[in-house]
Amino acid sequence: MKTKWKEYANYLEKQIEFNSQEELAEYILAIAKQSDKEEHHCDMEVSKAFKLKLRLTTHDKQNAITKKDWDLAEWIDNLD
Repeated sequence: MKTKWKEYANYLEKQIEFNSQEELAEYILAIAKQSDKEEHHCDMEVSKAFKLKLRLTTHDKQNAITKKDWDLAEWIDNLD
């Protein structure tokens, strides 16, 4: 499941494919709990039942990539 983040002009993006919807849901829940703790949330998009796209940007910094984004990205990478 290890995938890398792609860096764009103002956001980081990662796409992951899961083996089951349950695995996907547990992954999303773990990210949501950590995001609430950090008060920094990523955009999440589910498609075709098992695919997840994550996007990180800091909205209050003009939609720029900041240390908050890289820190949450690293935390998410440790879930893989």
